Amino acid sequence: KLEAAIREQPADLRDGFRIVQLKEKFGRLTVYQDRGGTPEMRAAIEEAGEASVITCEICGEPGRLAERNVFWSVKCATHENWSRFDQLL
Repeated sequence: KLEAAIREQPADLRDGFRIVQLKEKFGRLTVYQDRGGTPEMRAAIEEAGEASVITCEICGEPGRLAERNVFWSVKCATHENWSRFDQLL
């Protein structure tokens, strides 16, 4: 949705709506753009942020945001105790 909203802008202005940073902050997706963006862009970013706090970060199934071992993360029941070290095994 964000890409579609950017494509709707005049070609000479599109570059100003670049995403300059994506990160997870307290278990939630956070997106920063060069400019503040249009209402449609902000709505798409907000929708993605809301989805990120209810979607398991391991498998994409519905999950729960909680503090786990000092870090906030969203995990489903299957991955509740999953850690990054599990992928090394």
